[in-house]
Amino acid sequence: MRKTKTAFSLIEISMVLLVITILFVGTIAAGNLINKSKLTSARAQTESSVVASTKDLVAWFDSVSEKSFKDGENENDTKVSLWYDINPLSTKKHSASQATSGNQPLYKLNAINGLPALQFDGTTSYLEADYDFNLNPAQITIFAVVQTSAVNNYGAIVSSRNNSPYTGYTLYAAPNSPIDYEAWFGDGSTGWGDSSTPHSTITLEKPTIVEISHSGNAVKIYNNATLAGSASINMVPNSTKSLRIGAGKNETTADHFFKGYIGELIIFKRALSDDERKMIEDYLSKKWAIKLD
Repeated sequence: MRKTKTAFSLIEISMVLLVITILFVGTIAAGNLINKSKLTSARAQTESSVVASTKDLVAWFDSVSEKSFKDGENENDTKVSLWYDINPLSTKKHSASQATSGNQPLYKLNAINGLPALQFDGTTSYLEADYDFNLNPAQITIFAVVQTSAVNNYGAIVSSRNNSPYTGYTLYAAPNSPIDYEAWFGDGSTGWGDSSTPHSTITLEKPTIVEISHSGNAVKIYNNATLAGSASINMVPNSTKSLRIGAGKNETTADHFFKGYIGELIIFKRALSDDERKMIEDYLSKKWAIKLD
């Protein structure tokens, strides 16, 4: 009798373990299916986006599109050596690259609300696009989908600047109290102008759509479609230095490294109208599941 009872207990245990295994595998499969569905939907939204039909689009970096990376570099935890500019309105692309393996950001499959993004380590990783006057216009609008992990120093999300004299622009995650996103511009003299208080406050690990718009003598900065700061600041375009994503200090060895994820970066060579801006905000909000404030 004891042997029969022991054998029966072992069978029960085996069945329980089998059921648990089936449930576990099923949960993983369901999760993968959901993530795949999100990615498919996001790619469709990218292809039909209003971005592609908005005049004066200069560069468009997107971590979702199948056109964005070299073969094999859109797999989880893979180092990224090249982020293609997917701008369909221009034959001249401004793709950003990094030849040094130790300075390459990582492709993360499930980064910002279940969608892939590039992870910048805040220490060494960044990408760089060759200088072009179209990346350095007299007016500019930039949209960035980011998720900041830490702010220990000024971390440049995107930067195209010089300092002899001070020219160009940088969008920073800045170590103020509270930490915030800031837009800095060179006015051709010996100093920088930022986007004036209040800045766009950062909530760490929160997916955010950050925007800056410069009309030639005035700048605005937005956080999830809400105007967070504005000021009258002149901007003289950078005329020689390359553009960097994930780092700044373009005039010398890279510094001001950003720590966090960048999912999308869109650059226009003019200040967009409010209607144009709102349409792109709506596209980014739906695609990245980011609630507008």
